[in-house]
Amino acid sequence: MAFELISCEFFKLNLQQKVDILRKLDDGIAGNRIALHYGVSKVAISKINKKRQEILKTVAATYGSAEKKTLHKSEYPDLEVNLYNWFLNQRQRNCAVTGAILKSRAKLEFEILYPGKKFSASDGWLANFKKRHGIRLLKICGEILSSDTPKITPFVHSLRAKINEMGISDSQLYNADESGLFYRLLPDKTFVAANEHAAPGRKTVKERITFLLCANADGSHKLKPLVVGKSAKPRCFKEFNNPLEYAHTSKSWMNAQLFFNWFHNSFIKQVNLFFGFIFHF
Repeated sequence: MAFELISCEFFKLNLQQKVDILRKLDDGIAGNRIALHYGVSKVAISKINKKRQEILKTVAATYGSAEKKTLHKSEYPDLEVNLYNWFLNQRQRNCAVTGAILKSRAKLEFEILYPGKKFSASDGWLANFKKRHGIRLLKICGEILSSDTPKITPFVHSLRAKINEMGISDSQLYNADESGLFYRLLPDKTFVAANEHAAPGRKTVKERITFLLCANADGSHKLKPLVVGKSAKPRCFKEFNNPLEYAHTSKSWMNAQLFFNWFHNSFIKQVNLFFGFIFHF
């Protein structure tokens, strides 16, 4: 009965609390005082001290706060080491890794490490694996990986040399960029209650427009934004004085012809009007 009581007290505390107890012991605080503070017996404190190395090793290998209360390790530690190293390698290459990919790779690694044994790579195993290693889900966004990074620095130097050669000031240096706006797109992630096991959804509506923004380097001149939609004459514009420029394509995307027309028929006019004299392009 006494042994069962001590075991219950030992598992009453999580690993982070046990580490705090070890630190207090190292600081010279008496076991009786520590036991009273945590509501356990002195014997439980002694047991924690005896398992010092095992506790510290487990916490060091735990991602984030050590909230668990046992020292149980994964059933196949070699498998997890290999799989996690493979996962890090893929992320260093900016490869997308999903739960299905992790499961498939885990099965492959398991066959190599433990031939003849069976391994299902269940959802529960995957959840525990992600929790142990701090793996979380993020939505892929942006286009930063589409850029040719090695050529960025030479281009910057070349552009700066050309600007200095032509004597172009910041007010004469313009930059234009486009972006898409999904104005009816619902969130693709959601928080759910504890009793929900799935989050049913509907087909995504991807109604979008494209807008083009342009300004000079010192911010003294911001051109009128260009909006690109699908309709040639949107009903919402009826009896509405649109303060922006509007154009249309079949998919509301920017294309070369649209940009050419904007540059010669809008950009040049606005720049000439701003500076009060004629620029020749």
